[in-house]
Amino acid sequence: MSLKDRNHSIMPLLAPRASKRRNMIGHGRGELPRHSQSKARIVGCDGSLPSLDALKLVCGFRCLGEFGNGAFGWKRNQAGETVVIKGVQGHPRVENERNVLKRFQDRTPYLRPSIDEIKDPSDPPTIVLRYLEDHLLNASINKTLNRKELKYVSRRILEALKVLHEEYYVHTGKELLGISPRALQNLRLKMSNWTMSSDLGGTYLADSKYAQAGTPVGAPMWTSPEVIMETPWNTATDIWSFGTLISLIYGGNFNLFRPCTVSPGHEEYGLEVLKRQFRYFVPFPAKYEEIASPETIAAILYLVEEIPQSQTTPFHRTTEKEVCKKDKEFIGKIMMLDWRDRPTARDLLEDEWFEEDEKEE
Repeated sequence: MSLKDRNHSIMPLLAPRASKRRNMIGHGRGELPRHSQSKARIVGCDGSLPSLDALKLVCGFRCLGEFGNGAFGWKRNQAGETVVIKGVQGHPRVENERNVLKRFQDRTPYLRPSIDEIKDPSDPPTIVLRYLEDHLLNASINKTLNRKELKYVSRRILEALKVLHEEYYVHTGKELLGISPRALQNLRLKMSNWTMSSDLGGTYLADSKYAQAGTPVGAPMWTSPEVIMETPWNTATDIWSFGTLISLIYGGNFNLFRPCTVSPGHEEYGLEVLKRQFRYFVPFPAKYEEIASPETIAAILYLVEEIPQSQTTPFHRTTEKEVCKKDKEFIGKIMMLDWRDRPTARDLLEDEWFEEDEKEE
């Protein structure tokens, strides 16, 4: 089967896979259960905390909700600072986040740090994180980022990713956008502050069993084609997720990859996201079959049949009224369907897109 052979008999193989995403990450393979994130954005964590009674007893925290064997909330510490308490019973996510932060948080100011750990009781693992007032996406809905603000945010996200990627760790989460809007407010006032990528519970090595098995991670709307197709992923998937910052260019809760025909949780949601990725950043190059399985090739051929060239809307044709030429070129370097063609975080930090900003200053 070849990407060049469009007459080959194909069928939509991705839709049945999507049902596995509803409640589990890699359901059926013994991988990680997915956590609800419906209210977690209030405090910048994912809702994975120890039992409510245990945390009330140990921390006296303000509870915002419970999820199965966990809960989440926040409290003020002895210094009067608001902090996030995060943990979960019988699941490795928080312990993994603690270990990743111990390894990396002193190397960059752009990862939300763990500022303490609750050791009594020691089970479940419970960490105390810096509190972020809001999610950057929410802040951008209220006021669209201008180019200077977009670059301010982009540089800090890439700096955080560079540190992780140098040791082959993959962030995997949409919380690349979990950044304090206070930093943007102070930027507008010509003051310095901090900007952080958050939620490292799903951060794993690129050669981990999860990455090599193509375990679905993150929300499809924010993740890469290779993750949606459940093929092996690596640090390049974070670069695609970073590229979804195009949503912040438009503002108003716009996301280029949000399906119009199905809602999150629908069994074909991931497939519809993939269709939109293909529609705007077509094509998959013929060389992709060097690394793709026959099943993946069949899925790509289905996309080619389903969305003929006449129905594509290449992003590079976006008018300058919507996205300026320099921003469009920068985004175009990132959103490559073949992950091997994407630049690294280090490459992007050295891109002329940032140099232009320094010249303007």
